[in-house]
Amino acid sequence: MLACLGRSWKRAAGPRPRFSRDPTLGSTAVDCRRPVRVTPSLHHRWHRWHRWHRLGETIGLLSFAFPLLFVAGCASEVPDPPNVVFVSLDTTRQDHLGIYGYERDTSPHLDALGGRGLVFDRAVAQMTITNPSHATMFTGLYPRTHKVGENSRKLADDFLSLPEVFKNHGFSTGGFVSGHPLRKQITGLSQGFDHYDSEMQRRRNGEDTVARAIEWLAQLRAAETENPFFLFVHFYDAHGPFRYRAQFNDDFVSPEPGKRAAFVQEYQEITDIDGNPIEFENHFVDRYDVGLRYQDEQLGKLLNVLDLNDTLVIVTADHGETLFERATQLNLNHGTSVFQEQIRIPLVFAGPGIEPGRNDRLAETTDLLPSVLDLLDWNDTFPYPLEGESLFSETGRSSRSPAFASNRARTKQHSDRGYQLNHESFIHSVQTTQWKLIRYPGLEQEYLELYDLVADPLEAENLVPVEDERLANVLPGLKQLLAGWSGDIEMGEGPELSPEDIEQLERLGYVN
Repeated sequence: MLACLGRSWKRAAGPRPRFSRDPTLGSTAVDCRRPVRVTPSLHHRWHRWHRWHRLGETIGLLSFAFPLLFVAGCASEVPDPPNVVFVSLDTTRQDHLGIYGYERDTSPHLDALGGRGLVFDRAVAQMTITNPSHATMFTGLYPRTHKVGENSRKLADDFLSLPEVFKNHGFSTGGFVSGHPLRKQITGLSQGFDHYDSEMQRRRNGEDTVARAIEWLAQLRAAETENPFFLFVHFYDAHGPFRYRAQFNDDFVSPEPGKRAAFVQEYQEITDIDGNPIEFENHFVDRYDVGLRYQDEQLGKLLNVLDLNDTLVIVTADHGETLFERATQLNLNHGTSVFQEQIRIPLVFAGPGIEPGRNDRLAETTDLLPSVLDLLDWNDTFPYPLEGESLFSETGRSSRSPAFASNRARTKQHSDRGYQLNHESFIHSVQTTQWKLIRYPGLEQEYLELYDLVADPLEAENLVPVEDERLANVLPGLKQLLAGWSGDIEMGEGPELSPEDIEQLERLGYVN
């Protein structure tokens, strides 16, 4: 149960929204009748005025001029649930953030938020492709179930998504995204949003996206709406090609250039301020960190307009990025690997009722939706079993729960190990807090890799060929876990991609 401004919050009395659903994931019928409302007390009227007045004060500092008049309408018998803000940081490695021990100052605003919230140290993305990963966040389902296995696949309307749940509970819902893969015409993730802002050419700066989100909040306030809001903001500033940012570029300069990059993805070819091609590894890493710092600055602008005493904030990433940890075309890329630098992501919950601290249990992006439902006491409003588990329930994810990930199989990204992969199938992995097993689908045989994540966090030594009694005891159990979970992803329906869509996805490295 969430504490809101020192008081406990619970669902308003009256019927919950009801859902009926075909168990085979057919059509969904929704009865969206709102809970019964009663006249608010004077204390609750102040609570509503305080929420928008605090937001208005901050927005006013950003030159949004709106009247401070407030007319209290019908309200619930008890204080409203908190506003909820969900932030996704595209292509953001966990180990390049200060809150996770990175020595560079890439994330001061996220670090400060984590200091007042709960930080998950072992959060894992289930796929390292933008659209599928967000579909998992929004549905609590693995890609094999929601069938979005590529950026060119659309989430079917049959699936109930997180924004729809909020809308059914009376929230105003707004989504603001920054990358072409999440455009409304492509993803299917816009369902449930009152306003979904995704019009752009390829990508847009976080500064623009945040400005649009703040404007939407100001419009809610000007309309004197009494509904709480759910806001989704997606940043794309760390995604390649890594951009030059004048205000931060000089803050991230390696003393040595490092090795010359043996291979650079075509879409990652970038230049320095003088127009000369960047060719050395450390210079690419510098530019990646510049993007993280710029992104964090925009996150700070968003957080500054929120009343964090009355807002549940969730920050995570859809995936990370391989920089120069690998020997092949995996470098400066994501989407065809399940190595840790691509699947380990940040995850922070902060706001009313969240005790500050750190959690070292494994967490998945499938767990986000059930965790939100649990925090808001909405668990029984979901119409079908979720595959994720609440991170806040005693009966949810435990310290013994494993984490899974999958990705498309491509031979050229793994040719240094002699693998000939079946491109119609998927790479799968399972990990515990110590061990990780990866299975690659070959044309004639499968390939297995086993890593001790404690002794070898960079996954440099495959232990499968090693003869060791301890490993002989570990491997069968991991194989059994993976066999019970994995399966090829039967792709759902794809949207009608325009020539412009294909061109933009190609320039972002998503279409070969």
